[in-house]
Amino acid sequence: MIKERNWYKYYLIKDYKHHKKTSERLESTFDQLKVNKKKDNLLFNYNYFNNTHLQPIYDYLKRKLHGNCLSIGSGKAHLEYHLSKKFKILPTDINESFINYNKKIKIKKFNILNCSSKDIKKIGKFDCIFIPNIEYLFTNKQLKKFFTNLKKLSNKNTDIFFCFRSRYTFIINIIDHIICPLEIFSTRYIKFIKYKSFIIKKIHHGFRRKDKEIEKIIKNFFLIKSIYRDMFSLEYKRSILFRMLKIDKILKYIFFKSHPYLNIYHLKKI
Repeated sequence: MIKERNWYKYYLIKDYKHHKKTSERLESTFDQLKVNKKKDNLLFNYNYFNNTHLQPIYDYLKRKLHGNCLSIGSGKAHLEYHLSKKFKILPTDINESFINYNKKIKIKKFNILNCSSKDIKKIGKFDCIFIPNIEYLFTNKQLKKFFTNLKKLSNKNTDIFFCFRSRYTFIINIIDHIICPLEIFSTRYIKFIKYKSFIIKKIHHGFRRKDKEIEKIIKNFFLIKSIYRDMFSLEYKRSILFRMLKIDKILKYIFFKSHPYLNIYHLKKI
């Protein structure tokens, strides 16, 4: 049985609004990614964009994409905007605020977990489909539904690039659920005057899975052609202390590049 390992994040916040319409993990993601036009507009500048965590994904996809391409879970679609300079891209997402924000590329509203055969037919078939990072939001049941509908969107010639950025390891679990909470707790009480009116909020961010677990689910629907791994130090930057000491690159080599944040699966329909 494949485990659904809860992935929690800890925040110092003044106010937390619980939205009943969707899950806490989806709302927390929307809240983290909420539109900040001044900051987000910088990502339309390629030089700025090229120095962010999206750059390795862009570099990989620009070598692999071809023909007519679909992006599922595009968010604010900065990645898709830059890729659209080289390829024909249709970005999709379920968040209206993201869709309304980005006027530089048209984003279509599409919910892959709740779509009919008519919706899928309307979207059409594509030469390439890529999924930047939404797998952590799904339960195992939802993940199977996702791959079922993804299969309906593809044909035998479709190249699918599935980004897996919620990989579970023992060390990353310690960072998530021991080191980071302790740092937040310490920050709250060391800087008590600054954070006097703040509370420590534990929010269900999503799920983490082992490589073998996500691959077991994938293999029920698709053939795994290859796996690309990159960004071997980013997971360590979740720790305030590791960031301050700037030891993320040292840890990358201490652990022999065993904690890649970016894992891209190249899939083909069985």
